[in-house]
Amino acid sequence: MEPFGRSCYQSNDNYVVFNVTNTKRCVPIIHKPKSLKPKFSTKTTHYCILFSPEKIPLLALEIYTYLNFYMNDGGERVERLIYVGKADTSGLSSSDVVNVGGFVTEYLNYVAGIPIKEIMGQLNIDEIKINKEQLDNHDIDSDEEDSPKNNEKSSYNGPIFLSETQKKLYLLAKPDIIDKHVPNKHITGIEYLNKLGFSDKYFSDKFIIETKLVLFTRAEGQYIFPESVKNENKHVLDGTNLLKWWLKNTENISNGWNSCEKYLDVLNMDDREIQRYFPLNSKDWKVGNVYDGSVSGDLSQAIYNIPLLPDDPKGRFLEHIVVEGRAKKLNCKRYWQELAIRQEFRFGAVVGLIGIKGNIETNNTIGKYSYVTANHLKQFTELITSKDYSDKSDWNLLYDEILDLSFIKPIFIKGEWKGRKRIYEVDSKLSNNGNIDQKNKPVAVINTLMCVRSKKKLKAKTTS
Repeated sequence: MEPFGRSCYQSNDNYVVFNVTNTKRCVPIIHKPKSLKPKFSTKTTHYCILFSPEKIPLLALEIYTYLNFYMNDGGERVERLIYVGKADTSGLSSSDVVNVGGFVTEYLNYVAGIPIKEIMGQLNIDEIKINKEQLDNHDIDSDEEDSPKNNEKSSYNGPIFLSETQKKLYLLAKPDIIDKHVPNKHITGIEYLNKLGFSDKYFSDKFIIETKLVLFTRAEGQYIFPESVKNENKHVLDGTNLLKWWLKNTENISNGWNSCEKYLDVLNMDDREIQRYFPLNSKDWKVGNVYDGSVSGDLSQAIYNIPLLPDDPKGRFLEHIVVEGRAKKLNCKRYWQELAIRQEFRFGAVVGLIGIKGNIETNNTIGKYSYVTANHLKQFTELITSKDYSDKSDWNLLYDEILDLSFIKPIFIKGEWKGRKRIYEVDSKLSNNGNIDQKNKPVAVINTLMCVRSKKKLKAKTTS
């Protein structure tokens, strides 16, 4: 699989992608009762920007991957959630320069295919050697539930620190326990999971993993490129067309998934209206979401099913419920009802919640990204988001500035343009009897993220 789709580019010259990732430990994004909490959770940020052969920034994506490793009475398992944070075009070139939909689809397929082995191999954890004579007299790990010492399957050598702050606080509190004659050791996330007792089956290049991909569509003038809304080649989609665009691409992404379930919900819209947005020739879509389809009983509360994701109104409302003290009283059905009447959803804008879940086989992706530290990731993203993209003098040197960053390597892709296919529009209307209106004609794909296609109005006939 080619992660950046050679056929997505109009020119046969070299396009350039800067693609970076960073992995760190995180708290679980979904709150669970203590007995059901994951043993270990990670967050991986994927950030890429595409340049034309003329070194003009064309588009950028920000994607998050969350891994949760569970070990309880049901055995060991791992779950993954992929969250589409932001996607944006700069409007600095015409929409024909690149097939944005094709690029986004290939990039998300690439992210979904990254093996756990690569993600966990990136994560560095400090392990400090201790004085064995002092071992029994100290509480080694403040998080006893997750401590390798308390796992019967694990081999334990000393305290393991998942952040630099945790390490420094420990050293300040217990300076006498450290064996200064033995150097500290850095272990990978793979080694740490082995210490927790997880098997090696998760770390093969090809592994079938249960995955959810979710995104939230909300029309904005710009997401990543400041002031790009002023550029004449940027066509900002309204909420309806943005939802259709994402549904079409999500449908393409799901083609390689096994046992795939697809859900769409549009707040403040009834089921019949939502069904009108379902992609043509696809019978798998349902009205609903990937979060609460099978919950019941004591785990039906929203707090146990809705994730806290970056810049996500669902999570903000969930935090609001917690502050009000209603977290364990509000079930999922009531949660969605109350979310729909919040201010950001009440003014007629079409806001879509898209989610798919299924099983996907990972594959080897080594060499297709630059792994960076958290500070380097921040430096990279701030460089991109600090420009005024309506002013050429401000963004003109962006490519060279990124190239000067020693921690990032460019990926050169030679375009292989194969033209545009013709498909039926996603927004074909239902006739009065509920069937697809056959009068809808095939139309050319509009391959841009921010494009609204205006239709010519039919002239009314007059009779004399």
